[in-house]
Amino acid sequence: NFQQPRRQPQTEQRVRHDGTMALEASVKEAMRLKLEEMKPQMDEAVAWIEAVTGEKMEAGQTFDEWLRSGVVLCKLANKLAPNSVRKINKGSMPFMQMENISQFIRVAKHVGLKPSDCFDTVDLYNGRDIGKVVQTIHALGSHVQTHLTGYTGPQLGVKLAQKNVRDFTPAQLAASKAATSKISQGSRDTMDRNEVTRAGITFGHDHAGGSGATNATTKLTAGSAAVMERAAVQKTGITFGHDMAGSGGKTDASLVGTRATAGSAAVMERSEVRKAGITFGHDHAGGSGAADATSKLTTGSADVMERAPVHKPGITFGHDVTTSPQ
Repeated sequence: NFQQPRRQPQTEQRVRHDGTMALEASVKEAMRLKLEEMKPQMDEAVAWIEAVTGEKMEAGQTFDEWLRSGVVLCKLANKLAPNSVRKINKGSMPFMQMENISQFIRVAKHVGLKPSDCFDTVDLYNGRDIGKVVQTIHALGSHVQTHLTGYTGPQLGVKLAQKNVRDFTPAQLAASKAATSKISQGSRDTMDRNEVTRAGITFGHDHAGGSGATNATTKLTAGSAAVMERAAVQKTGITFGHDMAGSGGKTDASLVGTRATAGSAAVMERSEVRKAGITFGHDHAGGSGAADATSKLTTGSADVMERAPVHKPGITFGHDVTTSPQ
């Protein structure tokens, strides 16, 4: 009952092979684009290695081809840490070249480079991640400037920050506990409010320096000064605002009120009352045959509800007053 394993159709095998080839091609293209972006950093790494070791990259060689044997990297390690690599393999066997690369990585970690900053052997030898190799060279160049004692050779990358320990006296530590930090200070000394020495709608303008002061404020800080400023009220009445702004009778044009400031002047103005009675308004405006006699609109109750003086008391005094004698 033994059954032969079912062979996959050639079509299915071909599809899988084509898919793998397409994936590898896309990965290689992505790596190529990444290396093109890192071309300036790669050139800097080559120049630094050449300056430190004295080895020159041949014309036509690529970065990974130059370092793939590990010989140049071992020479770099010995320059940074003398006698750190005692034997450099010059053979072309893969395991020898990979051993050289591994020795360089060991020395890089020994001088203080973090393992996360170091590339793996296959990243360089198999060309899996050449960008990581470039980053490791740059990280090593920055690290030796600060942490490698006695190194005065060529530099690569920025110098890393060093620890700067500060010692404070007990008095300084005690004073710092009572001090206010910048983060909790808020708007202190920035939005402080000055003492208000004058009340009114323009006090801010006056305090900042207005009204002809040498440090007069700008339009932005003037606020409502000279626009909504309130003057002292010297006269009461329905037209006091018009009078304060400048009545029409003044000769100074700058003081004459406009239509906008006239208010109820000459329209609802109240005159002084000189005579009491139901028709005092008619009489005051000019009634009873005066030359400036008022119209029906302003006559009011004149001659209609006017009260005559009482000359005779009694229950019929009203009838007697309104009835002419026979």
